[in-house]
Amino acid sequence: MVLMSLTLAQFIHQDPLRGIAAGVRRIEALTGDGLMRYYENLEQELAEAAKAAKTTPADLKAKIESMLEEMKTLHAENDKLKSKLANESLGDVMRPGS
Repeated sequence: MVLMSLTLAQFIHQDPLRGIAAGVRRIEALTGDGLMRYYENLEQELAEAAKAAKTTPADLKAKIESMLEEMKTLHAENDKLKSKLANESLGDVMRPGS
């Protein structure tokens, strides 16, 4: 039974700030049903994120990278258009009779 519990254990984190005593650290883990619920919730969140991005969970990383690249391009284009608009507005102010 101990071996089975160890194989189902998933260590979540070890927080050095949550020491129990000098030189002793607290390690938190999920086992058994808790571990299964954790992974079921994680899979559900992944599926929801993929659905929001209109892709599959397997393709989510590539979709996010593509969306980030598109955002970068759109931000650059937006900055160019703002600059062009500002220059045109400045040009209108500098013209005689404006």
